[in-house]
Parts: sequence; C-alpha cells; structure tokens
Amino acid sequence: MGISTKVKHLLERIFRFQVSTYWKYDAHGTMNLGTIARYQLGHRGAVVEAASSRSALAAGGLLVLITAIARSYDQTLLLESPFAFVRPFVFSLISAVFVYTCLYRPVFVPAIGGGSGVSYWRGFESFLALFWLTAPIAWLYAIPVERFLEPEGAARANIALLSVVAAWRVVLLGRVLSVLLGAPLQRAIGWVLLPACVEVFVLGIFGPAFGGSGAAILAGMSGRRNSPEEDVLLGALGIAVTGALVLFVVVGLALKFTRYEPVPRAMPRRAAAGFPLGLLVVALAWAAVAVEPQREVQRTLEVTKLLRAERYRDAIAFLSRYGRGDFSPVDRIPPDPYRIGVFKDLPGVFAALDGSEPGWVRETYLALRDPHKIKIIRRRSVAH
Repeated sequence: MGISTKVKHLLERIFRFQVSTYWKYDAHGTMNLGTIARYQLGHRGAVVEAASSRSALAAGGLLVLITAIARSYDQTLLLESPFAFVRPFVFSLISAVFVYTCLYRPVFVPAIGGGSGVSYWRGFESFLALFWLTAPIAWLYAIPVERFLEPEGAARANIALLSVVAAWRVVLLGRVLSVLLGAPLQRAIGWVLLPACVEVFVLGIFGPAFGGSGAAILAGMSGRRNSPEEDVLLGALGIAVTGALVLFVVVGLALKFTRYEPVPRAMPRRAAAGFPLGLLVVALAWAAVAVEPQREVQRTLEVTKLLRAERYRDAIAFLSRYGRGDFSPVDRIPPDPYRIGVFKDLPGVFAALDGSEPGWVRETYLALRDPHKIKIIRRRSVAH
C-alpha cells in the first residue's frame, strides 16, 4: 500500500467520508462534516441524513460545546469559568423543550400518523439532535468586531450578527420540519416563529432582571448614564420585544386562516452510524484559535484583581509590561469609567502614575480626569 493510499484511508477514517464522494448524499444515517455543512444550508439530503443517524445527538452536543468556545473565547476566561461551557447546553435544552412542546400536539402528532406510535420523549430526542445541529450558525458570534470597531459600533455589529443567527436558525428549523413532515416551507417557518417570538418576549421582559441589561436599566433609572454599547443593547431589546409581539400576532393569524391538511408520513428510519471524528479536529482548531485571546482576557482580569486588592502600583507595573493590543479588546482597561467603582480606584491609580509608564497607559488614565470622559450623570437634586 502506497503512502498516498494510506493517507486517503486515514482521512476517510478520521472524517468518515469517502474522499472521492465527499459531498454525495447517503440516506443511511452516515454523518460526516459534509453532512453538517450542508445541513446548515437546509440541504434536503443532509436533513434526512441527520434525522436518520443515531450519532446526530452526540455530534450536536459536541457542536454546542464548540459553540461555547466561539461565543466566549475573547471575553471569558474559560478555564476559570466552567459555566461558560454549561450555559449553552442549559439554554439550548430549555429552548428545545419549549419549542418541541409547543409543536408536539398541533404539528408532530397529526403529521406522524395521528398519534399512533408517537412517543413524546423519543420524538424529543430526535428533535433535540436536529436542534443542536444548528449550533454552527452561532459561530458567527466569533467574528472579533471589537478589534476593528469602536464599542458602540461593535455593539451594533453584534446585534446585527444576533439578528442574522436568529433568522437563519428559524428558517433552517422551518426547512427541517418542511422536509421531514412534508409541510409547505412558509407554514413550517411559521410554526417555529410562534414559540420563538414567545421566547424573545419573555426574555426581553424578564431576562434583564437576571442579567447585565437589568443593571443597565437600573443605572439609567438612578440617574447614571450607561455606556454607549449598553444604550444600543437596551434600544435593541425594546425593538425585539415589540417586534416579537407584533410578529406573533401576524404569524398566528396567518396560520389560523390558511388551510393545511397534514398527510401522515413515517419519519426517516434511524440507523447506527459512526461518530464523525472530524468534529474533534474542528474542536481542536477552535481551541487553538482561542489561545491568544484567552491570554488577553487573563491579562485584563489580572489588572482587575490588582485594583480590587488596591495594589495600584502593581497594576500600573503590570500594564506597563505590555501594549494595549495585549489586553482584551472586548473590555475597557480597568477601572471601567461607566461603573461606580471608578471613583474608588482612580485616586490610587493617579497616585501610582510617575511618568515611567508607557504613553498608552498614561493616556488611558489621564483621559479619565476629564469629567466628560467619565460618562456618569449625577442624580438631580429635587430639594435643598
């Protein structure tokens, strides 16, 4: 056996595809990177292939894990924040349960034989696999917009990416339901849109109470000014909540007053298939991409720790060892001028500046001496 033949067999074993037929459709439950890539585009063969594979759930789980890296690699120190890996599983599982539960009786049961042989949990396992296989769409969040845009522009770009990801996922899941259930694509998209609108509305109303947006809302109510990116996010949140409510009503009425007679059909028969080991290579590639951004995040967190310990000279000395580009572009150099704690730390920071630090360090902090640079508005006095 020649070297070229050995390499070919090695590739086939790792990526689980025949090198000469990489993009060909095989409806026997075979999962490979080609299947996953085509699935993101709603390819009919890839959808059936994924629905037929018993390894789809495990592959989807690994994709969700990789997505955790793509979402957080430049803003969270992953090794010290294990919940960064758990969070995508928790949120996606809750979302999948909600969407599937909303569609089970009105959509899945009539389409799969009027309830005969339809098991909620068995059906949910298949649905969860198909739901998790949409995870690569969220890799768009990994685009480092903060590296070439100002904070406000980066916030707008991230909202645009979020909109693209959300719309893509809704359309893709609609396409999956259309292929598997034989429903018109527009109607299938409407099925997915209804629970998605409810999720957006609920998260928009109650989510801020548990996250950063809630703190931003309270800051504005208390008379302090939010950062420009926080104002952008709050504005987008309001638009999303209103849009979700309007879209829910419009789509709901459209589905109610358009005729559709489901034709019961059998789902693709699931077959045993090897796990697409090529995903392990993809995971390692993402891990490699995250190494340097993680170092930047770690340096930024080190400055924060030194300031919290009131070791201001050590913080300045640590900053002086690096350039501005060696720290996370997602976060401002601590202390953040949009947080109340800035008033506690700035006197110590100013006292630690002695002229020996690099110009970028001195300029970063001396700029905060300008009251217009500290974007905090004092509360109005209603009585004296």
